[in-house]
Parts: sequence; C-alpha cells; structure tokens
Amino acid sequence: MIKGYLGMYPDINDLLPGVFLSYRRNDSAGHTRNIYEKLIQEIGKDHVFWDIKTPPGHDFKRIIETKVNSCGVLIAVIGNQWLSAIKERTNAQRDFVRLEISSALKGNVAVFPTLVGGAAAPDQVDLPDDIKKLANINAIELRHTSWDSDVNVLLENVKSVSLIKVFLSILSAENLRKISRKEINENWFFVFALGNTKKFLSEESLLYKVIKQTHDSLMSEIDEIIDRIAGILTVWPIRKLTGKDKELEAEIQKTIDTYYLDLRKKLISLLDGE
Repeated sequence: MIKGYLGMYPDINDLLPGVFLSYRRNDSAGHTRNIYEKLIQEIGKDHVFWDIKTPPGHDFKRIIETKVNSCGVLIAVIGNQWLSAIKERTNAQRDFVRLEISSALKGNVAVFPTLVGGAAAPDQVDLPDDIKKLANINAIELRHTSWDSDVNVLLENVKSVSLIKVFLSILSAENLRKISRKEINENWFFVFALGNTKKFLSEESLLYKVIKQTHDSLMSEIDEIIDRIAGILTVWPIRKLTGKDKELEAEIQKTIDTYYLDLRKKLISLLDGE
C-alpha cells in the first residue's frame, strides 16, 4: 500500500476510470464480446460497461450521456454494417450508438475507433456532423490473422490513457496544494506511478518511459541538494526536518513540486497525442 496521501488506495483498479464499449449487435456482437472478455481480465468487470439498460419512464438520452461521461475511454467497435446503419438511422436521438459516440466526443472521454471484420475507417464526409470528429482519430484494426496481438495493442493504449487520467486527477491543482502541505516522508507519487505503469504496461511504453525519466531526473536533482549539505541527510526516503533544516526542506519541496507540474504537462501532451 502506498503511504501518505494515497495510503487509502491499496490498488490502482480503485482509481481507474471506466471503459465504455459502443457497438451494434447486428454488426459486431461477437467481436465486441471477445474484446469485453479481454478487458474484464485486465481491468475488472466493474470498470467495463456495455448494453446500458434504460428502464421504462426514464430519459434514455440522459442515462446514456451520464454513463458515457462517467468513463474515461469509449471503444467504438466498427464492423462492415456500422456505417450503413448510421446512414439509415437519420434520427440521432433514437440511434444509441451515435448518441454514445457524440457524447464521448463532446466530453472528456478518449475515443478509440476499433475496426473489426475487415471494416474500413469511416470518412468524415460520410458521417453526420455530431460525430465527424471520429474520422480524425486514428483507428485500431483488429485482424482475424493477428487478433490476439492487435487486441493487446488496443488494451495497452486503453490502459495507458486510463492511467494518464488517474495521474492527472491526482496531480490536480487541489491535490498538489495538499501534497505541498504534507510532511515529506517519501516521494509517494513516483513510487505509485512507476509501480502501476510497470504493472499495467510494458517498460517500452511511452507512458512508462515518461514517468521513469521524470523520476530519475527528480532523484538526481534531490541527490545534488543533499550532497551540498552533507551530513544532514544521507539516505532516501527523506525524513522530516526541523529547525535549521527548514531551508533545505523548502528547497526539496520546491524541487518535487516543480517535477509534479512538469510531469502533468507531459501527461497532458500524451493524452492529446502530441
């Protein structure tokens, strides 16, 4: 369990945003079921949503929008009949798939167009205005001949985005202020981040490399601070300092805060695909 601010969270799964599977039953039900089974193995059943039920007497549009926007990721499964169904259903309010995707595109939800059954990515000219942005997003193709490896690529990207969203939430302005006022017992965020990126992603993933590089740079700079005042601190983790050591404590805290903010910028860039 991570000490300090994250001590209440024994597992990263408690923090992961949900993944919403958007699909058409008559287009990609079998493929979507396979994706669903793989997802729940990786991130747990409680974090994967599909086939949202709307009870009688309830506003189905509001229910769908609320559920989609409560997730961090939407996987739009696109088969060979997907585009023709979009064109046939001119009433956007009654097309649940279109409503799901448009809600995600309007909100803070990462969308992954996922091609199955040899389907081609839709062109912007063929899409209605509310989901035209879908054509600008690079699609992931799940091919029959390389299904397992292609699904793993999809999952790696989904998990990467989910972790970035977790880290950005932790590194919010409000939480950064809380961190700055806490005792410096250990650099808990990077312990948490490195441990969980390594758990969910390969060491070759960009997210892991970004956090590892930031962690190593931070450790190096703090080591230099410690070396300048030899004898006061000689080992990591940093222990609470008192009296004459307050100036050193402030310098170390400023260094850590600077790296938190720098990491936040890098994570936002990754999320935006820059």
